[in-house]
Amino acid sequence: KQWYQRRVHGESSTHIYCKDMLGFIKLFCQILLVFIQIIPFSSQIEDYWSEDFDTKNNCAKPDKIAKLKSMNPSQCNYIRGQEDKKAFSLCKAQLSELLLKKCDYSKVVNAGELLYCKQRGALTCCFENESCDSWSNIQNSIYTIAKST
Repeated sequence: KQWYQRRVHGESSTHIYCKDMLGFIKLFCQILLVFIQIIPFSSQIEDYWSEDFDTKNNCAKPDKIAKLKSMNPSQCNYIRGQEDKKAFSLCKAQLSELLLKKCDYSKVVNAGELLYCKQRGALTCCFENESCDSWSNIQNSIYTIAKST
């Protein structure tokens, strides 16, 4: 019926198809842009904890680290056999992946506090007091971005 009404007004079916397809492509691109802005890609490893290895903070909270290691899923990572700077960098990168998994289908609002302990050539690093965004906040953000485009 819609094709017939448009045909009567002089538009060809090819013209109608192209207009509908352009509208669909525009809508698809807008939705894609919203998701790119809101949900980080897993290949992007962000350095949530920019601090360097500090011997003063090494093993500052051993009881807390033991508790975080025992959680399921663990909020800690373990690196062995690397020099301090490289081990710390690697540990933080792998910890970022754990944080992204915890905030899966959401996004990280606050990475929380970084705890670490290097003893006998092994480095354990953990995060605590992190927070992930709620779906209601994400939906509001999508609505705001979509409304502004």
